[in-house]
Amino acid sequence: QSQVAAALVSKKVADVGCDTCTAVVGLVQKELKENEKEIENTLNGICSSIPVQQDECQEFIDTIFEEAVAYFESMTSQEVCQELGLCASDYSHLLGITPVELGQEGQTVDQEIVF
Repeated sequence: QSQVAAALVSKKVADVGCDTCTAVVGLVQKELKENEKEIENTLNGICSSIPVQQDECQEFIDTIFEEAVAYFESMTSQEVCQELGLCASDYSHLLGITPVELGQEGQTVDQEIVF
């Protein structure tokens, strides 16, 4: 899975927002599920249209396609985008939006802190 994510992140995607990412990944997941065989057949035709060793090309296409399908099917679109760093983790809300500082309202201290 990390190879697929690394390949995706190697492109400039830092400006893509979380909502855009989840929408696009969701569409990719839907298309893969509904048209997996057709997409695979189209990819298989690539090797015959370029001057490379056909067996090696076919094996590469099959491996990458299977990894990509497994990657996109194993997670939700939100999880894919979190792994790509385009959406915050589900746990980020537990950390708060700013660092905690001493003396904030609602904090209690058993003893006085001397600096």
